Amino acid sequence: MKKGDIVEGIIDKFSFPNKGSMMVEDKRVTVKGTIPGQTVRGRIIKKKAGLYEAAVVDTIKPSSLETKKPLCPHFFECGGCTYQTLSYANQLRVKENMVKELLDGAIKPVNESGALTGPDEKDANRHEKKYIWEGIIASPSQWHYRNKMEFTFGDAEKDGPLTLGLHRQYSNYDILPIEGCAIVNNSWNEILKYTQKFFREKKVSFYKKMQHTGILRNLVIRQSAADGGILINLVTTTKHALDVEEKKRKPVSAEADESPKYKLKLVGENEDETVFDHDTEVDQVSEGAADKYLSEGLRNEIIEELCLPEYVAGLVTLSESGKLDSLENYSRITGILYTENDSVADFVQSDSTTVLYGRDYLIEEVLGLEFKISPFSFFQTNTRGCEVLYSKVREYVLEALNSERSENQNDPGKENSADTIKRNNTDSGSKLVGTVFDLYSGTGTIAQLMSPVAEKVIGIEIVEEAVEAAKENAKRNKLKNCEFIAGDVLKKLDEVKDKPDLIILDPPRDGIHPKALTKIIDYGVKNIVYISCKPTSLARDLVVFQENGYEVVKTCAVDEFPNTQHVETIILLQRTDS
Repeated sequence: MKKGDIVEGIIDKFSFPNKGSMMVEDKRVTVKGTIPGQTVRGRIIKKKAGLYEAAVVDTIKPSSLETKKPLCPHFFECGGCTYQTLSYANQLRVKENMVKELLDGAIKPVNESGALTGPDEKDANRHEKKYIWEGIIASPSQWHYRNKMEFTFGDAEKDGPLTLGLHRQYSNYDILPIEGCAIVNNSWNEILKYTQKFFREKKVSFYKKMQHTGILRNLVIRQSAADGGILINLVTTTKHALDVEEKKRKPVSAEADESPKYKLKLVGENEDETVFDHDTEVDQVSEGAADKYLSEGLRNEIIEELCLPEYVAGLVTLSESGKLDSLENYSRITGILYTENDSVADFVQSDSTTVLYGRDYLIEEVLGLEFKISPFSFFQTNTRGCEVLYSKVREYVLEALNSERSENQNDPGKENSADTIKRNNTDSGSKLVGTVFDLYSGTGTIAQLMSPVAEKVIGIEIVEEAVEAAKENAKRNKLKNCEFIAGDVLKKLDEVKDKPDLIILDPPRDGIHPKALTKIIDYGVKNIVYISCKPTSLARDLVVFQENGYEVVKTCAVDEFPNTQHVETIILLQRTDS
């Protein structure tokens, strides 16, 4: 076999993340995006050191697990929701098997003394303590559950018309126009169609990442499950028709003063409502801030050049017409933003963000707490699903704390977890734990849920905007024992003076940095709760935890992403040595 060859076979092995494989000419070929039991035809795209990878060309025969037709019209071209042809029960079964297989390979049983056992263990009478597997918990919603999506501007074919949508399967360049994505709110599809039509008519170019030319990059949509508010963020470059360097050299003039001004703000500032503001006075700019003013002046001209006032007016009309509400209950546009991103990197980031209409945040509610979600804050993409996830995390934490307290008090009885939260929420009971570390804390959701049972909760998160949002959210929820620190966990753990009594981990997909993992283990806390969105990273980190005196007590999977291969996993770890 060589690169480019067409091969056929049956997917007889399957592992996370959505990696099937088949035997071809006594060689095993990996084929991503397949389903166990499918007969597929694929094209060899990689061959290295005797390892082969193919891309699906056609499904010759479906798997016995595939019992339904896909709901999404883009299913065969997008590749984002590969499980749509499976019943939801079968989806859960496939995900549970993938996670359980990974964990079984990584989790080692322990004997009564707490020592890890291995295949060469000679004690035939050893008593192995196995971890408790609680299975997988379903998502409350299987469709229209995503609260955030990043769409990309491009073309569906080389030199074709401007297209707004998602990357076509197996392509880094072709953009698939999206008209009926089934995992987002129906009203978003109307916003996408309006945006694509508007900028096509205005003949605004899209950003070409190889040539670093063009303007339109992304459209990011977020929506609150609490009140239906929609936040729209248009992301563009600034290096286009305006001669930026030439304009920077021009002095402030009366002519410049007459250009329309829009309210400019850094994301995260506390300002509730902003509309097109043509009343900002140039005289208000402080002495010495000429560069900032000129930058704002240039930005105002860019906003006018891109016809953004007209674009915003059309979106607002669409929202006020009631069409969005008719497509999905409580859908309404609460904020429209313009973000400049001149980075070469191909991801959404903000050089500066301008509020064109409304406000730059949403209000979300999770398990009785309110959270302000800003444009670049991390927040679980399935709001109702994250309530299931965080409820389980809280259950694991409270079980560990109650168990530890029972051991310390020599009390065999354990208090019900829900009763503990309820009692501590009224401040009528004693706290179960001293200090809790919530590492990789995002906007501080988990930290605030733990606030009622801890004397102090410390969250550490590298994204500064998320930390500011966490602080504001704690004030919003009237929580006084939460502290949030901006910075890399690896570095900040050396600066924090407090010592944790319990640690909660919710790292990014790649897991925990090895040096940070060592520092976490060195605290020697009795209990650790680890939340993972990538089981392979979790399995790797679990090996290190077990080598350093921790055992897995119990674990479960939570389906946050129906119709896709992604899954969350929660682990309760307990220290077995001193």
